[in-house]
Amino acid sequence: MKSIFIKKHALILLLLVIVGCDDGFSPKGSFENGYSFFCIINGNTSVQKAYVAKNYNPPNIVPGTFEGEKSIPNAKVSLFYNNSSFSFYDSTLLSEEDGRVYYSYFLENFSVSENQMTIVVELDDGSVLSSNAMCTGNLRFSYDSQKNIVYNLKDAYRVAFYDKNDAFYFSPKLFINYEEKIGNAVINKRIEVPRRYLINGNDVIPEYPDLAERLDFYYPILMIENTLNSIKESALQNSIIVINNLTLEVLEVSEPLAAYFEVNKTFNDGFTIKSQQPEYSNINGGKGIFGYKYTSVLNVGLDKSWENLIADMGYLFLR
Repeated sequence: MKSIFIKKHALILLLLVIVGCDDGFSPKGSFENGYSFFCIINGNTSVQKAYVAKNYNPPNIVPGTFEGEKSIPNAKVSLFYNNSSFSFYDSTLLSEEDGRVYYSYFLENFSVSENQMTIVVELDDGSVLSSNAMCTGNLRFSYDSQKNIVYNLKDAYRVAFYDKNDAFYFSPKLFINYEEKIGNAVINKRIEVPRRYLINGNDVIPEYPDLAERLDFYYPILMIENTLNSIKESALQNSIIVINNLTLEVLEVSEPLAAYFEVNKTFNDGFTIKSQQPEYSNINGGKGIFGYKYTSVLNVGLDKSWENLIADMGYLFLR
């Protein structure tokens, strides 16, 4: 037993010596000099935001322990769109969470439609980061999506669009809007309709639509009925529930942003080892993401065929 113990330690010492003699070995691994850039152009606002940071650790700092500020001031951030260039301005911000100062870049009065954007970031040391993203424009909802939803358990509410013949990345959210009245007080609330329910032992877990490449999406009428019925579970005592209409929100994103989201959603689970986590980036000269997103909103009504069902649930129906 003692002989085995000595041999194991001798082998470990030998490996340490071999590694120590390798001039190319770096204890920081992949934490080498480099930069990260993040910018998501939001089609729902005219104010855009960008962030540039160091993705390396300063000298004499153990990787993963550095708590200093990594964002970079004085970068030149330019956006090229429709044969015009737009310049971001840098701003010093104070974090409300930890009181630290960090640097961000802003672009005001910028709106987009369907076209490609190019962004270029120039740093003081001569480094240049760049990327492209496609704007998709506003969604045009189909007639079936806009008309009132009829109560028929064999049917489903279809989310579909005009001018969309190819699949694209989007996620829908369907909300039931209702009022909760107690005396003269009125509280406006809403509850999201799941795509389905999952059974886990004695628990019933709602599952909501994720971001995926698709042409359309279907909400079973049964899911809308079950969601309506569940409102009473969280209602205040002696309150009156008034059902109004539904709101459909559809988030559309550019393809690189969808891929970035998918990678981080899958592996950012608190259990995955960092070295096993795949990286996705569309930034030339660095790492990060440049993309586009837009949320389209549509108000949808419930057909009068829901009246008796809603009354049986103990609610009022406002049409």
